[in-house]
Amino acid sequence: MIRAESRGLAAELGILHNVGPISFYTVQGLAARQIPMDPAPRQPLQATEDDFRKASRVIALHRPEHHPMMVARFPAWADRIDYWHVADIGDISPDVALPAIETHVTALLESLPHE
Repeated sequence: MIRAESRGLAAELGILHNVGPISFYTVQGLAARQIPMDPAPRQPLQATEDDFRKASRVIALHRPEHHPMMVARFPAWADRIDYWHVADIGDISPDVALPAIETHVTALLESLPHE
């Protein structure tokens, strides 16, 4: 069974600009692919050292944004996670970001052992 969790590296920075628990564009993309989501998604959670210890794999989307935060907050993990080099919306459009994320997710799923 594959399970994914999402955490923020600086949840306190999103308090003023957070638009909710999940991007509108992500909701649209999931619906278009008929991928179910929780009807009441939670607000973002702050990453903890324990999250990194428990994870079998950790992925961040944009190295220039996330690596400095990792170095500052979780230095032991900064170079032990995978960065997919997909910038946030605002730096690139959803039409570019979402297909890039989908390509990475598909490749990840294909690389995992099948039971």
